Amino acid sequence: MRRLLDFFTDLSSNNNKLWFDAHKSEYLKVKEYFEGIVAQLLEGIGKFDPSVRGLDLKQCTYRIYRDIRFSKDKTPYKNHIGTYICPFGKCSGYSGYYFHIQPVALDTQFDTTTHMLCTGIYWAPPEVIKSIREDIDGNGANFDAAVREAKGFSLSGWSQMKRVPQPYPQDHPYAEYLKFRAWTVEKDVDESYIMSKDLVKSAVADFRSTYHFNRTLNMAIAYAYDKDWLF
Repeated sequence: MRRLLDFFTDLSSNNNKLWFDAHKSEYLKVKEYFEGIVAQLLEGIGKFDPSVRGLDLKQCTYRIYRDIRFSKDKTPYKNHIGTYICPFGKCSGYSGYYFHIQPVALDTQFDTTTHMLCTGIYWAPPEVIKSIREDIDGNGANFDAAVREAKGFSLSGWSQMKRVPQPYPQDHPYAEYLKFRAWTVEKDVDESYIMSKDLVKSAVADFRSTYHFNRTLNMAIAYAYDKDWLF
């Protein structure tokens, strides 16, 4: 793990093709090591969440190359590494479990966190947002219980609107949850957590506490996609 942290620390200060090409063999070793962690996470999470069983590494991991076509930031490589474990793979549109390692935080609006665990859906299309809100409206107590069960996690407020959206009343008993456009619970962790020999065991246990939250979201998402939820 120290090699992984050191690589991304160095990359943050040398984010250019010349440096990366000279250190690509190091990156490939780091990538292989991280994929070993992902495999263990898949196995551990699959024991309590059957919806992610059978996924392969490509369905849960990302390329290091940034898409810079529409970004003011033209640095070519990501300064972090992560895995998103969700039903049917990372591009499915379902809620899932995200594990993120980033040794050096960037001073930007949405990229100030270093290492974290996160469960939920980050960008949701309108039909999914509508379905989740309808679920909260109809069974807010269940949603509230799912949030509270996620011990050590907190509901991220970056997407929260100032007012409750129509057609819900402003004094709705679960108004604060209805204001969101993305629903994620997050837990920041420090380097000692990442460096621990029990990293995977700890991460799996933490993610287990978010299972109710994740399943609640995915049942609403499946409804929006007109799919039967089988798990």
